[in-house]
Amino acid sequence: MAKLFAAMLAVTALAGCLGSNSSNNGGGGGGGGGGGGPKPAKPSDYQAALDAVQAEAPTGDMPTRIKADYSGQLRVEGRRTNSPDLVGTAYGDVNVKVNWTDGQPASQNPFTGTISNISGTLVPGQKGDISGELKVDPKMGPAIGRVVLDTSKLPKIPGVPAVTAASGSAAIPMSGQLQVDGKSYDTNLTLGGAFFGKGGKSITGPAVGGIREVGSKNPALFDGALTGDYYLKKK
Repeated sequence: MAKLFAAMLAVTALAGCLGSNSSNNGGGGGGGGGGGGPKPAKPSDYQAALDAVQAEAPTGDMPTRIKADYSGQLRVEGRRTNSPDLVGTAYGDVNVKVNWTDGQPASQNPFTGTISNISGTLVPGQKGDISGELKVDPKMGPAIGRVVLDTSKLPKIPGVPAVTAASGSAAIPMSGQLQVDGKSYDTNLTLGGAFFGKGGKSITGPAVGGIREVGSKNPALFDGALTGDYYLKKK
């Protein structure tokens, strides 16, 4: 398992986004449930849950206030920064609390929560558990955005009625140290994307970031990279 993070992941900072319909068919993860979230699933179970959330329509009635708990899962694939080859896949439980009001200051963090119960599989099939968890990092600018589209203010199109819709977006940066075989790794990951379903009942999108071994002499910012996806559902 040391190879899972030394070769598979290993990075220190956050990066941008993949498409929210990302479908990475990696190897499976094991382990029991953590943090009150679902148990790490087989790849087919995870994909089915992700597909169900993505099949919901993007939220069109985004509320101006959300105070709720969301839970779900994460899947990320790891690659060395100097190679496109896949090294392994990891799964984890994601649990976040949302306390947000539209228009609140950007400095006011709307999220608390963790990524925990992380387990991974190398491409050759070696499995193992990874100790530690990631927590919402308020220094990295977590945020919720609400955008209202009111077509009544646009030029009228004959036969097309005016509509008003409000969509929502999310950025949830996580950071912390993970331990594998006695080694520690500074880890950062951002969960981006959008709200789905009526009233913002789900969130899904890309997960991007990476880790870096503590004390690494690598002059590059990243030793490796993480890309993947996640889903969250309101409890």
